[in-house]
Amino acid sequence: MLRYYRQNITLAIIASVCAVMFLSSCGKSTQTVTAAVTTQTSTAKRSTVSMSTITMPAEHQKFATISCERIGLNTDLYWGDSDSDLRYGAGQDTDTALPGSATPALIGGHCQTIFNPLKNVQTGDEFVITTSYGTYTYKVEEIKIIDKNTFDYCILNKTDYQAIIYTCYPFEKVNYVKQDRMMLFCTLQSGPLLVK
Repeated sequence: MLRYYRQNITLAIIASVCAVMFLSSCGKSTQTVTAAVTTQTSTAKRSTVSMSTITMPAEHQKFATISCERIGLNTDLYWGDSDSDLRYGAGQDTDTALPGSATPALIGGHCQTIFNPLKNVQTGDEFVITTSYGTYTYKVEEIKIIDKNTFDYCILNKTDYQAIIYTCYPFEKVNYVKQDRMMLFCTLQSGPLLVK
């Protein structure tokens, strides 16, 4: 098994190098190829869980916990992101995929309460999402502050094994409706992959 895994990595690296050399000679960007190979090899030996064995949570139901030890965050995660959900913990948009899926989970929380520790987050920090079907570790790769109206929802259909965690910004209380959001783009590091 280990020999087979090594052969797959070796073949993926050779394919990546060949593709980078070809694209470089054509004057094209190599970022897309490298990212695709990284995703493929990082998920190669992970265990899987069939979606048919998982009961989808009911709306407003607690279905997981989310934590980040370094910043002192540890809270319940609800299936839904209404004001009532966010009163008790973090909430996941029900139009996005469960943690462990190939497409991103979109998770939000209030900056004045549950997600206030996010003011201390840094790239490299790890968030752990614990569900009934597996424990998932996601690493913060990028932090962005954006206007909430400019978020591109198309990325939620992208195959990327990501969690996108967000909250209102700035963290201080203000006397106007906050338009900005802090967005954490996190990549899956460990945990079983969900398959059909």
